[in-house]
Amino acid sequence: ESTIRLSAPRELFRLTEAISRLTEQAVAEWSMIKGDTPDETPPWLHEVGGLDWPFGRASWTLKDSDKRAPLLFAVREALDIGASLGTIFPPELSSLPRLEILAETLIFFLQTLKDGIIKAETWKTMEQQLLARERSKDPWRSPEDIQSWVLDNLASSPAHSVSFTFLTFMLNQIINEIAPASDPSALPPMLQPPPPPIPTDSKIPPEKTTPSISSPSRRKRTLTLSSTDSSNRDTSHEYPGHGVTLINPVDERRKEVEMTLSSLFSGLMISPSVPAPSKDKERRAWEERKRLVVEAFLQPVITPNVEQQND
Repeated sequence: ESTIRLSAPRELFRLTEAISRLTEQAVAEWSMIKGDTPDETPPWLHEVGGLDWPFGRASWTLKDSDKRAPLLFAVREALDIGASLGTIFPPELSSLPRLEILAETLIFFLQTLKDGIIKAETWKTMEQQLLARERSKDPWRSPEDIQSWVLDNLASSPAHSVSFTFLTFMLNQIINEIAPASDPSALPPMLQPPPPPIPTDSKIPPEKTTPSISSPSRRKRTLTLSSTDSSNRDTSHEYPGHGVTLINPVDERRKEVEMTLSSLFSGLMISPSVPAPSKDKERRAWEERKRLVVEAFLQPVITPNVEQQND
């Protein structure tokens, strides 16, 4: 199993696209079949594991490892040979377990990357910039400011930048399905996803093209804001600042999901070769900086790092 090599960004695009689509289907199916049945709770609302569904094992609906194993193998084989992910599952298998199988495959894939989606040297540079901002007590004005900063740092490596946007766009769609905001119109603008990767060699069929994250293909950065740039807008009324507490339980739940998934994926996307600080206080601040990089792309209900101030 560990010898199976999944390449990016084509395979990553296919996984994130399928996970986004199946999340929408799974939520819709649950609503139609289960509805508001009081004795059945959807997995994304479970007290244990619900915040990181569909990636957390505790909330999976198909837990039998013997049943999961052949499905996981089928997904990885399909990715390897370029087969459709929509035809590999038994027809009787519903959207929920299909989604959970793809989610586990994505986690496995990210864990096998040698230098992550955000390379060690890139992250070291970004962290130094974050530390300088903390020392100057200069909070972020809006999520768009953070997004622009992140994308500027990733722009030198197109394959890494595109892979990052595949993942954050997928997370945003998942959160909008399982934890919609009480007032979606008040959320910051959603980023548009980049187009699917294309072969750099026209003689190679698409399913045989395997661009490597460690050797990025030549691609332009295509991620753009769906509204005007934040520097031209007054964001003072849109993004609460220091000390703001969410009073709407719907928004509080969304923020919990945002924080949980951004913490999980920042750990998966940032190079594992960067060591964590040994002291607890420094490690917590380090984890917060990592989370900030992902959370800002999830249409947050509160601008990350504005309501928290350093001592």
